[in-house]
Amino acid sequence: IDPHPVSQGGLAMLDFDTMRLKLKKELPILLLLLFAAAMMLSGLGRFAFKDYDEATYALVAAEMAESGDYLYLTHGGRPWLDKPPLLFWLIGAITALFGFGEFALRLPGALLGIATVVVTYAFTFALSHNRRTALISAAILLTTSQFVYTARELRFDVPVGLGILLAVYCFVRGWQKPVWYLGMGAGLAAAILFKSVVSVFIPLLIIVFSVVYREWKWVRQPLFWASAFSGVAVAAMWYMLQYRVYGELFINTHLGRHGFARYTDPFLGTRNTNISYFFVLGARLLQPWLTVFAVAAVSFVLRARTMAVSTLRRPILATFLSVVAIVGVFSFSQSKLFYYFDPIYPFLAVFLGLSIMFWWEHLNTTRRVAYGACIGLFFLVALTNTIWQAAEVKGSPRGFEYALAEDERTISRILIRQTASSKLYTLRHDPWDTIRFYTRERAEPLFIGTLTPTVDDDAFYLLIPTAVLSSIELNPVLAERLEPSFRGKRLTLFIVRALQ
Repeated sequence: IDPHPVSQGGLAMLDFDTMRLKLKKELPILLLLLFAAAMMLSGLGRFAFKDYDEATYALVAAEMAESGDYLYLTHGGRPWLDKPPLLFWLIGAITALFGFGEFALRLPGALLGIATVVVTYAFTFALSHNRRTALISAAILLTTSQFVYTARELRFDVPVGLGILLAVYCFVRGWQKPVWYLGMGAGLAAAILFKSVVSVFIPLLIIVFSVVYREWKWVRQPLFWASAFSGVAVAAMWYMLQYRVYGELFINTHLGRHGFARYTDPFLGTRNTNISYFFVLGARLLQPWLTVFAVAAVSFVLRARTMAVSTLRRPILATFLSVVAIVGVFSFSQSKLFYYFDPIYPFLAVFLGLSIMFWWEHLNTTRRVAYGACIGLFFLVALTNTIWQAAEVKGSPRGFEYALAEDERTISRILIRQTASSKLYTLRHDPWDTIRFYTRERAEPLFIGTLTPTVDDDAFYLLIPTAVLSSIELNPVLAERLEPSFRGKRLTLFIVRALQ
């Protein structure tokens, strides 16, 4: 018999109320995670791997899995020294569970994208001590189209951005609890092993935050230096193994041609050397947040006196300078792709979240209604733009990329099924790696630089971009041998019959 039934019932009610309040407090975070999972994982395996980077990395991952060699990467059976191995190691672990396909190979990047959203939330909360501000920053990142688009691809840019963000976040937390410096070292090691030279932004941003906050105690903190050196040492082990086997070839390729040389030489052609490159493309791909960023930055400068007494002044300034530093460094690079700028998006999201809440706090009740409506409209536009691009809807700025890859995947399946020939020639279309990944050893793409020769007396396949079919004139002997096999949105495949 319970001698205290009333007290027990009261205790149970108290526990229930505590759980209800805790659930109410954590519910927004749970919804954020569900939203992030939906944005990152929905339809992840739907599209074929694109030429250039995605298909190349998929082929390297496939050869790593087949050989079982996780230290010395290959491409087409030859040493591949372009990138560090950490993303491929994660792919190896994921594919062991989910098999080898588009979904599994893209899954590590998507999960790291979700982790970036979580760290963005934590970083904003650490700077502002406000859950609402942290949720706004995380939601801005999840509706930044380029961030979501890249995270859903097989690329290194979001992973290295996570390493940079984690290192800076743990560095700031380490001011109060030095044990957090261990996380900084882990972020540093991850950034190096994801994308080598891009990790130089970590010390740069550490200096930015130290100057803004006038916080230099870390210089005399042994745990900071021990963690930093440990992070570098962990990453350096892989580099030493590569140098031991490949010597100067590794240095010249990995740190040279695919590292520092891209900053000084127009490796990708002169079209990407303009310092306004980020803003020109961003005006098309990053709306509305790039416009909001510009307005917030101007407001920050013009209302500096208003912000002087605000607790948000320093975090706003530090994250703003972080964005400026990364954009500035990449903008002066002689070779750049829009993907290179991906590490800025978490810092841009934190800056915008802090700025939005700063102005909210300085508005009266009447103006807050209109202000909140504007912010809601911005989120609606941003979400629409993000889904429009990530889903590759027809007419989107990115729609043609996956349409081309899808044609190449379909053509690869035809090549695998048919046995008319093992040769594939391409005309006015660089073969790159998508077809090579899907066909593997079955077909080796070749390139024809002229329209006139008969090329080969035996049967073979000929691949021509659909858009140029009406504008080219083939040699009559070659044209008579053509038999259409597949006509896609971007590519057309012919079987060329054997010459009689």
